[in-house]
Amino acid sequence: MHMHFGIMGRFSLWAMRSLAALAFAASASLTLAADEKAIAPASSKDASEHAPVVTVMTVRPQMLEDWRVATGTLEAVATPTVAAEVAGRIKRVLVDEGDTITAGQPLALIDDADYRIAVARAEAQLAQAEALLRGARLKLQRLERLVRTDSAPRSSLDDARAAYDALKAQRDVARAALDQARRQLARTIIRSPVNGRVGRRFVSQGDYIAPGRPAFALIATDRLRARLPFAEILSTRLKAGLPVRLENPADPNHPVRAEITRISPAVDAASRAVFALVTFDNIHAWRPGASIIGRVRIRKVPAAILVPRPALVLRADGAVVFVLNRDRVRAVPVKTGISTEAGVEILSGLKGGERIVVDGAGFLTDGMKVRLARQGAPRS
Repeated sequence: MHMHFGIMGRFSLWAMRSLAALAFAASASLTLAADEKAIAPASSKDASEHAPVVTVMTVRPQMLEDWRVATGTLEAVATPTVAAEVAGRIKRVLVDEGDTITAGQPLALIDDADYRIAVARAEAQLAQAEALLRGARLKLQRLERLVRTDSAPRSSLDDARAAYDALKAQRDVARAALDQARRQLARTIIRSPVNGRVGRRFVSQGDYIAPGRPAFALIATDRLRARLPFAEILSTRLKAGLPVRLENPADPNHPVRAEITRISPAVDAASRAVFALVTFDNIHAWRPGASIIGRVRIRKVPAAILVPRPALVLRADGAVVFVLNRDRVRAVPVKTGISTEAGVEILSGLKGGERIVVDGAGFLTDGMKVRLARQGAPRS
């Protein structure tokens, strides 16, 4: 009986353990099924919520101006060297280096005593010639009356006419000599031929100066020329007449608008640059030799396609822009032109009117689903 009870006890323990295991397995299966049922719709919802958030814009044609910038140098259009035209000793120097001058202003005085004497002598010679001519005219008039009444031979009249003509020629010579003497006297004053500044002074008071010897080097400042270097690749696009905006770093509040005057005929061998020359009126008193920033408009497109830089995605096979169609994007290959402050020029691929992705374009692939950022939300 004890044996029967032991066997029955062991069987009951085994049965209880088996039932517990089955109950746990059934419970686990039900829990897993419930979890899978709950997870399935949540995964689909999460996929929609994790679509990239982007901002978009509509592409519209707009004015495009292609400005190229160069930093150059201001030059004086005229830099005359003023030399003495007559010989003499410098009596007085009236200006020094750096002084502002005007056209016709005296710069230095040459001793004019000898030249005044020459003028006085020429005036006396002219007066003598005119007196002799007056006497010859009176004699000629008397002989003409006598010849008409046959009171004098005609040969006397011919001699009187010849003498009168000779004295008339002498009078003209005396007049020319006086004009020359006065001209030489005026040349004892060395004058400026231009408005500008004195660049160099080569004479001092007491110096003897000969005709042709330089006295001053002047810099005309009423008109200046900007010499702007551009890359050789632009040599075929630069031409006279293109609009230019000049800015002096020392006077940034007074830009000057002008035009290209001419293009240098050759490319600079050292810098490989082509120079655009711009001549303009120096209304702001800029100084020759200063730096100048020149902006030249080489192209104007009335209806260009521009996109913001973030909208352009660069790939190994070229640039693309993502065009939005409902809630998905399409990668459109584009050919780009110049880059401006307003955006990047699109030469082909877009026609205008497309809605393109701006912020977030770099994280997209063709056909990807996207969500639009809320209006007024800040760009990432």
